Amino acid sequence: MVEGRFSRDQEGAWVRRVIALTDHTSLQMRDAYPQIQRHIALMRGLRVRWGVVPAAFCTYGRHLPYLDGVRRLGVRVAVVVGFPDGQLPMSAYLAEVQWSVRWRVHEIDVVPWWGAWWSGHTTQVLQELRWLVAQAPSAVWKVILEVNLWSSPAELYFACLEILHEVDVAFLKTSTGRYGAPTVDRVRPVLEAIRAYWRATGKRVGVKISGGIRTLADARRWLDLVQEVLGEEWLTPEYVRLGASRLLFSLDSHAG
Repeated sequence: MVEGRFSRDQEGAWVRRVIALTDHTSLQMRDAYPQIQRHIALMRGLRVRWGVVPAAFCTYGRHLPYLDGVRRLGVRVAVVVGFPDGQLPMSAYLAEVQWSVRWRVHEIDVVPWWGAWWSGHTTQVLQELRWLVAQAPSAVWKVILEVNLWSSPAELYFACLEILHEVDVAFLKTSTGRYGAPTVDRVRPVLEAIRAYWRATGKRVGVKISGGIRTLADARRWLDLVQEVLGEEWLTPEYVRLGASRLLFSLDSHAG
């Protein structure tokens, strides 16, 4: 699926597919109104040029008051909570979630308190996650795993399974991007846990791969892995997302 040359029509089809699976992201310290408007203009241009828009636009809750342009494009609004290290008190988590609910966000990408989990307090982290999800039950929740920080792929796999069985989340997300791009040996356990959960329960859960995805080739490699482990039926915006801040700028430069 990834190797070999493609005709212009084939490459164009891939560009459109990848755009539709992307959570376009802006989580920079310099972000303010002008930067957000630049991203909206990019998405508007993609719709004109390629006839498709990204699945979602992911940013800080601070910017929710001026994302009407995102909504008008038919792009879902996603915010981060507890970002990037999960070191907020629960009152701050709650405030972020309540602010998100006030602005009717579609999706929430949450960083749990992994420090507590790795210290043996898994029950507390699961309880906190369940409580947070209950504050915004209509939102699509994505749990950010920070896959590169786990001691082993096996530990990561069993943690994913526990989360899926204990918390009603829609996606497992690999990374914040703050601790390096994920590698295949850290993404595969996440996909295998999703597959095991699906086989045990019949419920499909999505995966969001984020960090270091800058080109069409990068995106295709990850989609190839998702198809290998989970199957072609997962390759829809309902079940797979590519989190990236630069990818759409790269795709915009492709010949339409």
